[in-house]
Parts: sequence; C-alpha cells; structure tokens
Amino acid sequence: MATSVRKIRNSNIYRLTSPSNDGEFFYVKPRMTDNLIKAVCTIAKYALGSFAVVWFGNRTDTNDLDILVLTEEVPLTSVLQHGLLDISLIELNQFYNLAQTLDPIATEPILTGILLDGDIEWWNKQQTDLKEIKPTPLISQYLFAKAHGVLKYAFDFSEMNTPESYRAAWANISYVLSYACFAIHYGSNKESPITLKVLRHNYTLLNAFWKDYSGTKRSPRSELVLSWLQQTQSFLRQHSTCS
Repeated sequence: MATSVRKIRNSNIYRLTSPSNDGEFFYVKPRMTDNLIKAVCTIAKYALGSFAVVWFGNRTDTNDLDILVLTEEVPLTSVLQHGLLDISLIELNQFYNLAQTLDPIATEPILTGILLDGDIEWWNKQQTDLKEIKPTPLISQYLFAKAHGVLKYAFDFSEMNTPESYRAAWANISYVLSYACFAIHYGSNKESPITLKVLRHNYTLLNAFWKDYSGTKRSPRSELVLSWLQQTQSFLRQHSTCS
C-alpha cells in the first residue's frame, strides 16, 4: 500500500523534479481537481490514519493548499509540507480542546473549511458547536500565552542564521501576530469566533505583515525577518501589559 500511495501522491499532488533537469526541486501549484482530492484523501486514510480531512483557508490558485488531517491516534508528526501543499495533523481530542479555547489552529478550519473526507453530520456539528463558544478572559490569556511561546521559537530560529531557519522564524511570526490579535479581539469582543481574514482587516499591523509575508513566504530576507521580529515583540509587550 505504501508504494501505491507514494505513486498517487507524486503524480497527483506535487512534483519534486523538473522535467528539464532531473533532481532539481521546484514548486508546482496543484489544483483541487477530483483526482487530487481523491489522492489527498487516500494518503490521509492509508498513510496517516485519518478520521477526517479538511481543506481550509484561502482556496485560490495563488495560495498554498492547506489541509487538516484529524486522526484518532496521536500522529508521529504535526506538519507535512511538500511544495505548496501544507498538511497539518491533529489528534481528535486535541482538536476538540483547541476549539474550546478558540485556538485558530482549530477555529480556522472549522470556519473556512470544506470536508473532503469524513462524516458530514459530525462536521456540521463542529461548526454549530463552535458558534456557541463565547470568548472569555481565560481564552484571551491563553492566546497571549501561545503568542509569547511562539515568539521565543521565532527568535531561536532567527539566531541560527540559515535560509531554512529564517523561513521557520518568518512562519512563526505569522502565528505570533495572529495569536496576539485574536487575544486582543476576544478580550474586547464577546461575539462568535471570527476568521483570520476578518481579523486582518481589523488590525493594521497584522494586515501589513500579511502583505509582506504573502510575497516572501518561501524566501524572506533576513533583514525583513529581523525587522518584523522587533515590531512583533514590541506589539506583544504593549498589548500583553494592557490585557
């Protein structure tokens, strides 16, 4: 089964080698055709042991393909990336806990996602249940704590001074600012959870970062990463003190 899954994966989801230069890595934007959906779900089921598979985020041809795979057992890894395909793996009970704390790792797929494989009645219930969760001071504190924790990782990566570490730091900054802005928003707004897209329109710094991030996600300049690290740290300090 592993061999057949690998063949499906390589032929339908992404390509690792250039036709003109064997062995050269390059990114190919896959499209969510019926065959691709089938391939993703096959990999998730037989290679990852999926309970449900969700396609979420900004579903356009100019963005990564963000896939959430929910499993009934703790996965061996939390992230799989190949080209522009990003797969997040979360154990089911952990997913429920993240949703209860309005962690965007869970709320974003529920609010923006399309169920590719799984029980549709179960998925509809997740969407209904999420709308019933109202922000509390404890949720805001939790999100601020997550922002501080991820910021430390971002600084640690930036100090390694390699292209790979700067990409990792860049990605972590996106999480820090998102967590911080969600914390601020839920600290003063008690309505139902919102998406990252809506949040960006409400916070100038987050929106400005996202414009830089979208254009340089795969190869950020070190100066840009370090500049945003300082801005992010100052923003977090300012609002954590006010919370």
